[in-house]
Amino acid sequence: LHNLLAHDRVTALMQTPIETLVQSYIKTSSAYKAYGASTHHLKVQGLEGYPLAQFLRMIARKHNGRVWVVCPTEDSAKDLLKDSNLEKKNQTTMQTQLGMQEMQCIYLSGNGRKLYSPFVGDNVEYEQINRLSQIREMKRGMVITHLRPFVAPLVDPQTLEDSSLRIRKGQKFDSTAIAEQLSKAGYIHTVSTTTVGEFSLRGEVLDIFPFESEFPYRIYADWDTIGKISIFDPISQETKQHVDQLVISVVDASTKLGTSSMDAYLRDDDLLCFIGDKRLDTSFHSLQLEAKSLYRQAFLEDRDATKPDQLLLDFPRLQESCPHSITVLDISRKGDDVFHFDLEGPRSYFGNFTLLKEDLRSFEKQGWKVTILTENHLQKQRMEQMLQEFTFLNWEMEVSSGGFSIPSLKIIVICEHEIFGRRRQVVKTLQHTQSTPLDSFVDLNEGDYVVHVNYGVGQFIKIDRVSSFDRERDF
Repeated sequence: LHNLLAHDRVTALMQTPIETLVQSYIKTSSAYKAYGASTHHLKVQGLEGYPLAQFLRMIARKHNGRVWVVCPTEDSAKDLLKDSNLEKKNQTTMQTQLGMQEMQCIYLSGNGRKLYSPFVGDNVEYEQINRLSQIREMKRGMVITHLRPFVAPLVDPQTLEDSSLRIRKGQKFDSTAIAEQLSKAGYIHTVSTTTVGEFSLRGEVLDIFPFESEFPYRIYADWDTIGKISIFDPISQETKQHVDQLVISVVDASTKLGTSSMDAYLRDDDLLCFIGDKRLDTSFHSLQLEAKSLYRQAFLEDRDATKPDQLLLDFPRLQESCPHSITVLDISRKGDDVFHFDLEGPRSYFGNFTLLKEDLRSFEKQGWKVTILTENHLQKQRMEQMLQEFTFLNWEMEVSSGGFSIPSLKIIVICEHEIFGRRRQVVKTLQHTQSTPLDSFVDLNEGDYVVHVNYGVGQFIKIDRVSSFDRERDF
């Protein structure tokens, strides 16, 4: 009977989704139990990746207010968003209808520019302004961001209020007034709305494609009031979702913007989560150096330019004074106020299937639950075929920044990109330039820089006629 019960427990463990297992592990942790009960300031270590994302989501549901998650870099913030399974939801539209079990999450990105840069009104800046508008109205939920937008100057709340066009169901439908506001903000009146920055009016139907949105909106008039607002696909014209309101930022380059720090958006009941104490310190120091180096040019252009020590939010002071905080430590240390999680980071095989199979045999022998995450169904089928001898493996289709293991529970998660080789991180610059492949060398001028498909960056000098293998060709 004892062996039968033990077998049933092992079977149940093998069939349980990894999300449920991780959440169960977190719920039994002393850190999760302590927050809100005995302390509002936690220091934790051993958390990263997917388990960290689950911990923060569970804390956000537990906390009666907003939860701000501050990461040291943009890449780490996007990885956390991915591990929270919220990446796609935050790439869609500005207004989303959330189910009862879902939690509102907003990703606050940077404006894509250096410090002291003026407002130019591009899509990235519009997106940040829209996110700030959403954050102001949010009562509960999670805000994921990184240090640069958190400490850099922002558009102040009053400017947002004065420059927002709000369209709600049931309000008066004044198409002329709406069109005038959109035109002043740089929107183009067209016959049909297909691209960002366009709007069109056809009888009692108004289409708007906001600068900061992935999809356009369609407003239907019911006599003289707004009867319905929907999000639609500009190509198929298919309705994707119905919403109750639409908020559009009508700021343009001529608008006089008031600026403030993040202090203006924070509330007393907000919980601030600092991910990586040492990395955050290093990132803040880098931003201070950037401010000092750019101040001279800014002062030459404007004698009233803000001094470097006043430009950035006093991040160390905020960390010390905020009423609710969770700090994830970079370096392991002992202390009565530090909560430890029994977790280990991802494994990498770099395409070495011999090593992978040796590890899998060892895990099977020791009774570990091994879950492999794949990003799509075809990849799952391919890998099941390659590892068909290991019938104990569990397969889940999830996108995660990396695997992990919980030794105390004998649980390990491996991502497909860790098996075939680490996903290459592309370093993004502050500004992006759109480029296309060349149709002909006629398009090149001497001295132009080019990117060769095989050899990388080079410089075009000239075309020369060269004999090769008894044939003359242009090189």
